[in-house]
Amino acid sequence: MKRSINLFIMLVVFALSTTSAPKVYAESSIDSSTDNPDPDLNKEDTITSKDNSGEENPMPDENNFSDENAVPDENNSGDEHAMPAENNSDEENPISAKNNSSEENAMPVENNSSDENAVPVENNSSEENAMPVENNSSDENAMPTENNSSEDINSLENTSEKVAYFTFDDGPTSGITSQLLDELNRLNIKATFFVVGKEIIDKEYILKRIYSEGHSIGLHTYSHDYKKIYSSPETFLTEMQKTSDYINEILGIDANIKFIRFPGGSAGKLNQAFYDQIKACGYTIFDWNVNLEDGVRPDASVEELVNNAKKVSNKMTERIILAHCNLTNDNTIKAIEPIYEYYKSLGYRFDVINNETKEYYYKFNK
Repeated sequence: MKRSINLFIMLVVFALSTTSAPKVYAESSIDSSTDNPDPDLNKEDTITSKDNSGEENPMPDENNFSDENAVPDENNSGDEHAMPAENNSDEENPISAKNNSSEENAMPVENNSSDENAVPVENNSSEENAMPVENNSSDENAMPTENNSSEDINSLENTSEKVAYFTFDDGPTSGITSQLLDELNRLNIKATFFVVGKEIIDKEYILKRIYSEGHSIGLHTYSHDYKKIYSSPETFLTEMQKTSDYINEILGIDANIKFIRFPGGSAGKLNQAFYDQIKACGYTIFDWNVNLEDGVRPDASVEELVNNAKKVSNKMTERIILAHCNLTNDNTIKAIEPIYEYYKSLGYRFDVINNETKEYYYKFNK
């Protein structure tokens, strides 16, 4: 009996000791739940809940733990006191935006910019003073060339007369060149065709039509094989002469064609010695300062081709427009009229290149 009483007393003492444990756990949990507890937090207001293990876990009130000046992170990060800055920097006073983008009146963090007075550009450009282009197009004075050359162009003096030249490379081809001639005839435009010798074979009638309808014919090598034609100046010039001879044979006259165009343009290929050899043969060179880019992108829309035609590489008054008449250049034909109307509205007249036209070529290293 005495043993039973002692056992009962021990059970009562044990029960009393376990009922005081929650209070001790709740008090210590304030220190462990966050590194920066609010000093004004009332510990008695701590909310507790039971987890699956039956153990009581204190749940801190969201508002009780937030610093007065802290901005809650919308991405529900574990640190309620963290100040989310746009660049996730550890600045003491970063400014947070509601939707994580820059607010209209947001103050830029001082050390985020290399220029203290820099004004952020609306389009988030990395350039401090960059002017956003309205249509995001490339600079209107950038010269898109086949070889991506940004070199300036020599010769062809800048005059007050507004003259534009439509030039078509790589023909003649079946179908496209004939359709192009139809469109030029309809608009009463004369153009220049830089022809490839081997392309004339079986299309002699197209070459005759180009000539008879008042267009001019320039030389664009015989093979258009870059590896071959640029293997030496001699090979390049031989191909030009071969094409010229073939044209004379077909037309039955000495056309005496002396103006040429480098496949891909002269940039990166021409030097002083090469230039001197070309001049010794009596040739003049014609690159371009307007590029439809229909050679590298024949599938470009008519609108894209017209927009490209408005981009000029320099401040020259004259416009030499590069276009193509390959088998895939259907949209080039459709773009002719709007391009023509655009330049006509600017006061331009269209003309052909001939032996008397001043040459126009990219700068080269002497």
